[in-house]
Amino acid sequence: VVLNLYSAPHGADLVQKFQAENDSGTVIPFYMRLDPDADTFAFFGDLDNSLVINQTSGKVGIGVADPDETLEVKTASGDAGIKVNCAAAGSDAKLKFATGDTEDWLIYADGSATNDPLIFYDYASTTQMMALNNGNVGIGVTDPDTPLEIVSTGLRIASTNFYSTFKAWDGTSKGIFLGRDSSRDG
Repeated sequence: VVLNLYSAPHGADLVQKFQAENDSGTVIPFYMRLDPDADTFAFFGDLDNSLVINQTSGKVGIGVADPDETLEVKTASGDAGIKVNCAAAGSDAKLKFATGDTEDWLIYADGSATNDPLIFYDYASTTQMMALNNGNVGIGVTDPDTPLEIVSTGLRIASTNFYSTFKAWDGTSKGIFLGRDSSRDG
């Protein structure tokens, strides 16, 4: 492997080019760019703006030259994604939300549970608020057995209308209707 290093001004930017040649003779370029006007430092290969760090704001862009958020991921076309990957089986892949240094919410795949359910956790109430497991949704329960399972000391259905309803039916005329019929008020 041969590594060549080039340095040259490009307008007001300073561009550092690294070029490696593999055993089959293919040349692979890689660049670093310091842009003093935008106060950014960028790493890129054949695609411009592969990784940009704004030194003033501390914002990082992947695929974008001027990130709007602390971390922005952008693709020229198609889907953009972020992967949280824990390599060890039985471990959790986590995404935490905090204000200040206080953790508020946690969304994670519970690697130690059957089917690795997606859990939404509220640090304020120290409970798991919702779980998505094998196509089922659980509120107050981490392993729902039905399409919707709610485990709670109460259930409230509220509406801004004059009355609220709860309906459960089998798709025909059979079922349960709970609510207030406004036509019978009088």
